[in-house]
Amino acid sequence: MSIAHESHRMDEGNFPRPYEDVRQWLDLVEAMGELKHIKGADWNLEIGAMAELIYRERGGTIPALLFDRIKGYPDGFRILFGQHCSYRRLALAAGLPMDSVGLKLVSRFKEKLNMLQPIPPRIVKNGPILENKMAGDEIDLLKFPVPKVHELDGGRFIGTACIAVTRDPEDGWLNLGTYRAMVHDRNSMGLFMSSAGKHGRMHMEKYFKQGNPCPVVLCVGQDPLLLLAAGNPIELGYSEYDYCGGIRGRPGGWAVRRVARLLRFQDGRHARASGRTRLLP
Repeated sequence: MSIAHESHRMDEGNFPRPYEDVRQWLDLVEAMGELKHIKGADWNLEIGAMAELIYRERGGTIPALLFDRIKGYPDGFRILFGQHCSYRRLALAAGLPMDSVGLKLVSRFKEKLNMLQPIPPRIVKNGPILENKMAGDEIDLLKFPVPKVHELDGGRFIGTACIAVTRDPEDGWLNLGTYRAMVHDRNSMGLFMSSAGKHGRMHMEKYFKQGNPCPVVLCVGQDPLLLLAAGNPIELGYSEYDYCGGIRGRPGGWAVRRVARLLRFQDGRHARASGRTRLLP
């Protein structure tokens, strides 16, 4: 296992730094000196232990951690930890000046929210998520280096910093939520949306009351802005897609048409798996 040294820091200035997707975001974070590459770690507890130790014990700016060459997996099958664990990375995701730290970050973000005008997303025909596809019997969730993060976890969690997208079956609005997803076997997983008051649960219960399974798209490796929005409560009936478009100041091409059909919804860079939740006896 090896830990790479950070690259030379760029001259940041005070201007917001636009990006289009998580790949560009990684390039910017590395140029900021806030990305640490770790190679050769084991998905089974070691990755989780390293992240825990670094975030608990290290002083100063906490880097984002990008694990690669994970034990038992080829190059390029990576895991990212700590997307939002610094002021500057939060500012980057929110489109704020790079000197936004501490209370300055809070006040600038509040000002942006006070002026925010929702901008609906656009549906695009194609996107990088279609570069690699699996369907039917080809599906194998364990093809990805899904980590077991903590010793007492029930299994390997593919969804922690993920977003689960659901549609209200009555009103049609889309919700993005950060819910836990644990792999059961190569082609099934459990999605925990049971916390009372969560919008995803409200959608799920409406489907179940109609006697229908609840369609879900689970996104892993998405734009950090989407994760930031999905992890914070916003008004019921107000889609996080529109919210993110307002923060960015332009519509996002958040989903490709073929993926959108599952939910009848909206850079299609982030979908990893889709399916339906069912009420189990």
